[in-house]
Amino acid sequence: MSKDGKKKKYRRVTISSETLDTLRREKARTGVGEYKLLREARDAPEGLTHELVNAWLSGRIATARQVYLNYMLKRWRSLPDDPIIPITPALRAEMKAEVKRTGLGPAALLRGIRPSEVSGLGSGNVRSWLSGEVSKANRDSVAFVLERWRALPSVEDAWMLVDADERERWRAKLKEAGVAQTALLSGRDDVPAGLTAGIVYAQFAREPRRLRREYYDYIRAVIEELPIKQPKPKVVQEDAQPKVPGLRAGYVPLTEDMRQALQGERDRTGVGERSLVAMIDPGVITTPVQPIHINSWLCGRVKSVPKASFEAVLAAWKALPDKNGFWTS
Repeated sequence: MSKDGKKKKYRRVTISSETLDTLRREKARTGVGEYKLLREARDAPEGLTHELVNAWLSGRIATARQVYLNYMLKRWRSLPDDPIIPITPALRAEMKAEVKRTGLGPAALLRGIRPSEVSGLGSGNVRSWLSGEVSKANRDSVAFVLERWRALPSVEDAWMLVDADERERWRAKLKEAGVAQTALLSGRDDVPAGLTAGIVYAQFAREPRRLRREYYDYIRAVIEELPIKQPKPKVVQEDAQPKVPGLRAGYVPLTEDMRQALQGERDRTGVGERSLVAMIDPGVITTPVQPIHINSWLCGRVKSVPKASFEAVLAAWKALPDKNGFWTS
């Protein structure tokens, strides 16, 4: 009613498809229905009810008072986005397509990300979205997962196999430079994140594992720049000590310092003799080394050791990370 007691006349209009789509979209965006919206409203025009709005949205009524439409649009647009969104079939299909494209599932996708950093999000949450077990999720968490997947390269671009010919060239180059496979990364401060001596060693196995292209590019560049090892000139020293009687060619006495150096690296890395032997390239030593040999050195059961083999074993241990290195980040 107006101040003079006369009933106000409201202009009635046909609800356009654009207006109807906007109303439905704002309702979905905010997660607030017409009942709750009007229940909490204190300035709604007289006669505007949630039943009437529902009739618009369902298509049962095709006309409305303009003031009613304006109020509902303004009211819905003033609300923030709903933090909880539905995991629709289309959204689930997009996630599955990203898994197939990148070759990375939820666990690999979130590796290195602590749940505390992303509001408790873990790989189990993402698996439940993919399986359909959970039909709703936090909007920011879903956006984070999708952005992380979309930023990754396709599996055919990110992973590759090094062919046998190139591996042979690498092996020959390492031998020329006198560098063990496990020592290739030693002392370098530009190693890509995640690349380890073990990954390098795996490329020289009979059946090499797939390798990230960025790792391949780095390993190839490092190997190509290795200088050829020059033989040391023989220096005759007048005060050189005489040869140890009964010592075989290529052997040196096993000192306590040498034994302690081996034991120290074994304790530091937590890698035993058997695992270490599997990492040593047979091409860099002339005398084969078995776990029992290394154990006899550690225990001091022998008085001499093949110099090249001892140095290869010690270098392989030194190239490995600390046993607690994975938990320092």
